[in-house]
Amino acid sequence: MASTGPNLLITGASGFIGRHLLRALRGSYHIFALARGSPRLVGAPIGPGIEWIHADIGDRHQMADVLTQLREAGGVDLVVHLAGYYDFTGRNAPEYLHTNVEGMRNVLEVSKALQPRCFIFASSAAACDFTSPGRFVTENSAPDGKNPYSRSKRLGEKLVQEYRADLRSCIVRFAALYSDWCEYQPLDYFLSTWLSPGWRRRVLGGRGDSAIPYMHIDDAVDFCTRLLNRYERIESGQILLASGDGATSHYQLHAAATACQFGQRTRPVRFPRQACLMGIWIMDTLGRLARRRPFERPWMASCIDRQLDVDASQTRAWLEWKPRERLDILRRMPFLIHNRKAHYDEWLQRNQLAARKTRGRASSKTHELLSIHQQEIGRVFSDYLREPAQRARLAAYLDAPPEQLDERHRLLLEQLLCAVRTGDKAVFRNCCQHMAERWWVAGLPLEELWKALEELGRLCVNVLQKDPEAENLGQEIYDQVTMTFRFAVDAVMEVQEHLGAQEKT
Repeated sequence: MASTGPNLLITGASGFIGRHLLRALRGSYHIFALARGSPRLVGAPIGPGIEWIHADIGDRHQMADVLTQLREAGGVDLVVHLAGYYDFTGRNAPEYLHTNVEGMRNVLEVSKALQPRCFIFASSAAACDFTSPGRFVTENSAPDGKNPYSRSKRLGEKLVQEYRADLRSCIVRFAALYSDWCEYQPLDYFLSTWLSPGWRRRVLGGRGDSAIPYMHIDDAVDFCTRLLNRYERIESGQILLASGDGATSHYQLHAAATACQFGQRTRPVRFPRQACLMGIWIMDTLGRLARRRPFERPWMASCIDRQLDVDASQTRAWLEWKPRERLDILRRMPFLIHNRKAHYDEWLQRNQLAARKTRGRASSKTHELLSIHQQEIGRVFSDYLREPAQRARLAAYLDAPPEQLDERHRLLLEQLLCAVRTGDKAVFRNCCQHMAERWWVAGLPLEELWKALEELGRLCVNVLQKDPEAENLGQEIYDQVTMTFRFAVDAVMEVQEHLGAQEKT
């Protein structure tokens, strides 16, 4: 159902929070859903009242187009910025800077130009460092976390504070979010280990006291809905904690999960921290050699027996809201275990999707090599197009000023990088599809466009394969580059078939 309510911009709309929030808010707002990926691939809602905008927030050129589109649509009244990158590799991935910092600045600039009534930024309780006994993360805690994700959120919060004079803004630090289907990669890994038949199902690192706060996705949506309804009370730069109090330990999770799975709690075996570090290091080394690194990484040993205890009482009093007891993670464990047992295929599908969205997008070696050789690929492609034989074969493609050709190639390579980084070929496919539609309207032959794309794809692979670092990346380059171009070429052909058929009728 279409809505005549306020205009709401949600970034990261195809993400975990985003797609749940869309379902809750559709009908009450006219929603502009901004995302890099396709809503259909993640089951996000589409239809009346939701306008999907496909863009990479880290690309200022694309965000300039987004600003134009939103202005033409009448602007926005509220902004909820959910888009962000995280992984569990421990690497300082370039995506943290690209999305969480540069992307954040781009979204703030767009918001500043549109002047919404309120800007809400989704940060994380993990922006703060672990707490010492008797101390808690509160709304007043400094974002002093040490890992790359925490640092990127600290920079994001700093940017929000820098814009507070221009935008009424609010920072929301969320607990770790999960659903009755899990959809939180570390928790899925713990359950897979603890509920397996192997010897490791009884192992807990240290004393089992590692603990963070969890919150059910339904409570997160309820929190956001209530906050949007009370945005006028927000003091610019205000920080809120979307979390229950305290934290839930691995020992508690292990006890609840094994009791639900086996009918009684499995007595854990506690491994000293140093022994865990040695075990993780050995498994990671073997994983590197086999080119299948495990989820556990050496940096995680530093988190053993550390807690991120939260006191969110100030937020509860201000918002007049609190998490529901029935949605506490220990109370929900029977529902998680039931879904895992009874609907394992769907469990796998949902959690594999969550893992793909956090599993080393920016750590992809192919992405790294593409970034390094981007200018070289553009130069090689331009040289190829200047050959006499190509000028005859691709006359319409080349019938443009040199600066326009350069901009076209820059766009294609940027979208390719985005597709490889996100693991979503639809990003590049959609770009080429829109380009094909414009070509058709201009009366240009689409056959030349798909031939040019085929050649660009071939040259990309040729340049990458000359790099010694690509020696063992044959399959990855095929999957991430060659197949991405094949998807794009197919999209151009589909446009020609579809629009050609329409023209005949």
